[in-house]
Parts: sequence; structure tokens; C-alpha cells
Amino acid sequence: MEQPAAVSEVFGNGDLFDQILLRLDNPVFLVLASRVDKTWRRRATDRDFLGRFRNHLARRPRPRPLGFYVSFFSYENPFDCTKFVQMSQPPKLADVTSSAFFGNFGDNLDPGEQSHVVHCRNGRVLLNLYRRCDGPYAVLGPLDTAPAVARLPPLPPSPVVSDIGFRFLADHGRDGPLCLFICISSSTDMVRLPRLQDQDGQWVDSISCATGLSATLGDPGCQFLARDENLYMLSSNGYIVRLDLTSMSFLVMGLPDGVQLDGCDTEEAEDKQILSRAYDDFGVYFIQIKGLHLRVWVCKSDGDNAGTWMLEANISLPKAFGHLAKKPEDWRYGLLRLLSAGDNADFVFLVDGSEIYRHIFYLDIKTRSVEEVYCRLNEDRELLDSCHFMMT
Repeated sequence: MEQPAAVSEVFGNGDLFDQILLRLDNPVFLVLASRVDKTWRRRATDRDFLGRFRNHLARRPRPRPLGFYVSFFSYENPFDCTKFVQMSQPPKLADVTSSAFFGNFGDNLDPGEQSHVVHCRNGRVLLNLYRRCDGPYAVLGPLDTAPAVARLPPLPPSPVVSDIGFRFLADHGRDGPLCLFICISSSTDMVRLPRLQDQDGQWVDSISCATGLSATLGDPGCQFLARDENLYMLSSNGYIVRLDLTSMSFLVMGLPDGVQLDGCDTEEAEDKQILSRAYDDFGVYFIQIKGLHLRVWVCKSDGDNAGTWMLEANISLPKAFGHLAKKPEDWRYGLLRLLSAGDNADFVFLVDGSEIYRHIFYLDIKTRSVEEVYCRLNEDRELLDSCHFMMT
């Protein structure tokens, strides 16, 4: 009887538990620890803990994604088909991912449900079950010991009619929300911010006015990222808007010197640049494909000013792709599209747009190495979206 009590006392102490997990010297073991039970998973995916864990492993290679979701769409059959593609991993981690339930959605859910992966964060997946703006939505933890699709309660009614919306999983902070939906009305500057509390599963709704936000944004497209209480949006007006979700004030950040978003209101140009979260507060990366180069800039500030951009990487695409047997020809590098980017600009996923989006590539920005991770099958329909899945 004494041993279970002692064990409970140790693992019931959050600070002590964190110190034990920080002794792990490999992200693989953190993934294994997260599969013990819900308590372990919550501690292992806690935002504050992960920040310390990343600093602990600062000199080690960053973990690569466990895999990624790809969604396909057909105009003849207006239902999505989403499947998970595993990436090569060390043996212990490969065993974990092979036994996890990532789901090939559309096959594993109720008939008629054609789920689309909206967002992945810290070992969780946010799903839109019917691809309607109002959902229904659900959350899946593929690495849980008994993974199941948990439907979210419906959003409460609201007088705000929004035409700009962002939906994403929150960082797993202690006593924080599970996910946030941000709804912006371009005609009234009203911002609705429903938060789903992880503790009681209830929505906490708020409505505020961010005067001048819509005119500043222009057309934000789909390029956005969330960091704590800040939302970064890439504007068609040629800059980044950082919206403080607490005060509803916003800050306009210019792009790096000499960078332009030519025709950024088009889908082709939109996929030429992407934002990435910096681990530090008030930090953002800007990644762009231009000609034969992929460039990465970082901007960090103290929160009250826009900060200064610094060029961190300038990668020659022909050199990075040179070892691949099916590498693009020079003229086709201009057709590469950015699908997603890892935190701290550690990596990007790209798709070869010259062959009806047939090949998906993984580019490790730190090592400048490229590998082909997916080749579109004949039965696949048009590539709609991609979302990478990571534990940390």
C-alpha cells in the first residue's frame, strides 16, 4: 500500500513530474511517456513544459514529424478523402506510430461523415466532420492508449455574422482552453472569440470590436498562425497583422526589406509564402519561395513594437533537390508550393505543382536536406490540403 501512495505522491506533484520528464534525452521517450494515460499526456504536451523541453534539447537535432495528413477533393464527388502518411522514424518510435490510430477519415467514422483535418497540435487533431463552417467538430488523440473521436459541443448562437474565420487547437497550457475559434466580421470589425474549456467542455464566448482591423487586413487568405494570445495574419495589403486576443488591439508588421507579395490575392502566390511560429514570445518566421531559392526570415520583438527582420536561411532549391532522381527541372522550381511549416522554421512540406501536385517533399531547413515523402496515387483525387502531425 505504501508504494502506490508514494508513486501517486510523486506523479501527483506537477513540478516534480516535470523535472522527471526533463531528464529524458530523446523526444522518442516523451512520446512513449505521453501514452501512459491522460495525466501523463497532459503533462507531456503542456505548453510551458514543452518550452523547457525544447531548450533542454537545444543542441540536439529537432524531432521530425511523425507523419502528415493529406486531404483530396473531387468536383465529381464533393467529399473529402483524408489519410495519414507515416514518415520514417527510429525503431522505437516507429513501433508507436504503427500501433496508433491516426485514421483514414471517411473510412473510420460514421457513414456520410467526410472529415477534414483542420489543425494538428501537440499530439492532437482537430477535425471538421462535414466541412461546414459550423461543423460539427471533433478532436482525436491518435497516440492515446484508447483513441476515440470526441465530438465538440455545438457553438452557442451569436449575433455576429462573420466572413473571416480561423479554427485551431490551443497550446496545452495549464488551465487553458482546448481550442479557439476566431470569427471576424469584415463589415463591422466585430471579433467573436469562442474558447472551448478543456476542464468542463463548455464554450466561453466573447465579442469585441477591433476598430480598423478589416480595412488593415484586406484579404487575409489562409495564412495565419496563433501564438499564445496573439494571432498573426498575412494580409493581401503586403504586411503581417498581429492581433492581441486579450486587448483586441493589433500591430502592423512590415515584411522583410525587398520582399513583395506579388499578386498575393491569388492561390498560386499565396502558397509561395508561409508563416512559422518562433519558440520565443512575440516571434514569427516568414518563409518564401522566390525563383530558385527558399528564404527564411525571423522577426522578434518585445511585444510593443514590430521588431526587425533578420535573414536566417537562403537555400538553393536545385542544390537541395539535387540528389533526387525525380528532382524538378529549373523552370519547375517556380511551381513548388508550400504546404505547411514546422515551429521555429525547422522544416517545410512542399508539393510539386507542375504534375498536378503529384509529389510531396519534406525539406529540413536546418540541414537543407530534402526527401520525397509521398507520391500521389492514381486513385487519389485533387490535393486539397496537408497538415503535419507532431508530438512536440
